[in-house]
This record gives sequence, structure tokens and C-alpha cells, in this order.
Amino acid sequence: MSSQYNKMFGSGQWTRDKLNMARKTPEDLSMALGRARVDVKGLVGHAQSLGGLVINRVYADWSVGMFKEYRLGLSAVRPVDFVQVYRSVPVRTDIQLPIDVVADLDRYSGITDVLVCSGTVGFETVATHAEARGRRAHAIGFATGNNASWCAATQFTEYADIAATAQMPPLPAATARALVAPFSGDYSRTLGCKALRSAVTGVDPKALGYPSFWGLLRAAALEGLLEVTGTNQDKSTVRLNRTVVDVPA
Repeated sequence: MSSQYNKMFGSGQWTRDKLNMARKTPEDLSMALGRARVDVKGLVGHAQSLGGLVINRVYADWSVGMFKEYRLGLSAVRPVDFVQVYRSVPVRTDIQLPIDVVADLDRYSGITDVLVCSGTVGFETVATHAEARGRRAHAIGFATGNNASWCAATQFTEYADIAATAQMPPLPAATARALVAPFSGDYSRTLGCKALRSAVTGVDPKALGYPSFWGLLRAAALEGLLEVTGTNQDKSTVRLNRTVVDVPA
């Protein structure tokens, strides 16, 4: 949430506003937090596109009022474990998260992927432990001037892409069939979009509610029809999901 807030209002603004929270009117505070609201539903949908959710933990200081609405929204997601973290104590999220991930991976051999939605702090440690145990580490966050931590991810996804895709309409069945038709191997992002344009000649993505052909591919990936892998969009690989037997008619 702090990363989203800083993205909206400027670097370091979360810390400054939090220190001056008592001076803000309820209206100003509500408006600022509303503009910086994180799309939890979109994040959960992205996680579910990778497979079944076995463990779902959310770290925050739940005693702070601004997180209460998030807790209410997440309560509908099962399973979910709300982890209480106080910034005033030595063991914060960036320390507790890797500890919990290592414990989970050692305990549950069936876990194949770890998805972390956070700032960069602590992610490299998570990715290192996941890789050492033969698991994949995915990250959702904000691309910044220094993306060294995200380079450790099996796949990094910009939060803005998920937020935009979550607002897209359901994929029409005819478009879905046309989408998967040209994919018989691995495609780069550019070639994947080119193949899609050829398959759906005359279709305008924006007329369907999608920002671009890449948006169409992302929507197909979220519905499990295609797999999109890679550490960033420019180096993404698109392929047909071989586990898909039937495309919606």
C-alpha cells in the first residue's frame, strides 16, 4: 500500500503523511487513501491464475484503521491468514516474510510457486530460498530506477498491469478461440501480439474494452488459456496452456 501511495503522490509521501495523519481532515484522508487503494481482488485473481492457493498470508499492522477495509475485503478469500506486524518491533515484514516462506516450503513439498506482492525489501531473500528448494518465485510490485531485487524473480509483473487487467471485461468466447489458434510454440511479446493480430483480423481491442493486443493476451493468461512468463513485459514469452482441453464455446 505504501508503494502505491508513493506512486500516486510522490516518493516518500506515505511516511510524511503518516506522521501528519492527525492534522488531516477525515475527508482529505479518505480521498487520498481512496485514490491509492490497492486492487486486492485483482491481485488474488492473478495469484489464482498461477494455480490453486494453498497458503495466503497478508502482513500489516491491522490495528491501523486504514487497513480495516482491506481486511474486510480479504475475509472473503479462503484460505487467508492475517499476520499482525508492528513497525515498532524488531521483526518486521521484510524479516518475517522470508522466515515464513522457508518454513512453508520445507513443510509442504507440494508448493511449486511463491508469489510476493510487496516492495523490493526482502524479496531477494525469498527468491533465493525458493530457487534453492526448486520452487519458482513470482513478484508483483512497482518498477523503479533500481530493479535489482525484481531480477531475482522467475516472473515479475508490474502492479499497474494487474490493476488495468482486473478492470477488463470477460473475454468473449469467439475471441478466446481465435486467441489460442495461432499458438503452437513459444512467442516473444512482439511476435505473440503479431500472431494475435493475424488471428483476429479486424478486431479492435479497445472496442472490446482492452487497452491493446497485449491486454488481450494478458486477459487470456488470467483465464488460463495462455501462459505468459518472463521477468518483464519486454522479455515475456507467450505459449499455449497445454492443460487446456476445451476453449469456451
